[in-house]
Amino acid sequence: MKKLLLLPILLALSLTISAQYEKIDNHVKTVKIERKDKIEDIAKKITAISTTEKEKVRAIFSWITLNVDYDVSAFMAGRQPNSNPMAVIKTGKAVCQGYSNLFEACAKAVGIEAYVVSGFSKGYGFSHRNKLKNADHAWNAVKIDDKWYLIDATWGAGYLNPKGIYEASLQEEYFLSNPGFFIGRHMPEDPAFQMLPCPITPKEFLKDTAEVRQLAAKKDPCYSFADTHNAYSQLDSLQKRIATAKRMVRFFPENTLTPAMLINQAAYHYSVSLNDSQVPLEEKMELAEKSLSYYSMAKKIIAKGSGANERQLKQMIDKNIENVKKFIEFYENN
Repeated sequence: MKKLLLLPILLALSLTISAQYEKIDNHVKTVKIERKDKIEDIAKKITAISTTEKEKVRAIFSWITLNVDYDVSAFMAGRQPNSNPMAVIKTGKAVCQGYSNLFEACAKAVGIEAYVVSGFSKGYGFSHRNKLKNADHAWNAVKIDDKWYLIDATWGAGYLNPKGIYEASLQEEYFLSNPGFFIGRHMPEDPAFQMLPCPITPKEFLKDTAEVRQLAAKKDPCYSFADTHNAYSQLDSLQKRIATAKRMVRFFPENTLTPAMLINQAAYHYSVSLNDSQVPLEEKMELAEKSLSYYSMAKKIIAKGSGANERQLKQMIDKNIENVKKFIEFYENN
């Protein structure tokens, strides 16, 4: 009965939002993309009549949901298509990573802070799992007028029906979603991107969607996600990877792949200059020690993983550790 009552509420919400942005939505239907256009050009065309940050975000969301279809064949085959923003625009198809990358790129091109968020979802094929293993979805967090919002352009564009057929249909509830609603079917790997006063745990997320939303509404505040995000915004891209990975591990230790990958990327960043003849040896040794510490951290995280991807990453990290150790030993002994 609750689900039946919810349908007219969502329909009324959809009609209200659509009316509010009717001018913006009509504009994006007229946007013409040329072969020579870059992301910056495309984003400016999409947001040409938008006068506020919220209108710009709506224009980008609306254009993507109108012009990108879900790549069902790639999804069903477990294949990751090219998710580069320009590739998505050219093919007009994507899975969640492509939608999210495109939204982030367009938002940043018009000066709006946005991030791709990876996490777990209760989408097609979820079927009340009793365990979460590896992130399976991506969406966006966006900052509008100093406030954070959640957007899922993939689910906003349409859905897979029970027969696995894609139905293109604008889903307004995934535009600037209320975090308490969003958490019912989306749990980010990084708890800060829940945008809730107190995060829902992985165990709680596995409960019925309605129950998860009730739990989120009842929890007492336990930290300030706004302060966390404001501090996060001040970090450089490398520091963001490290901070995100550490939060992921504290929040959900069994989720090993993404945090280990992020820390491995940080370690690689510090090791890049080891073969640069222009970098002084003393600086190289410092970089090598820092790189080794992060590779060791990544190895510790991934040690709990058992899947094929985890095993492959373990081998890569072990090889990286071996190479950096050889570098340090060579210069210490010469």
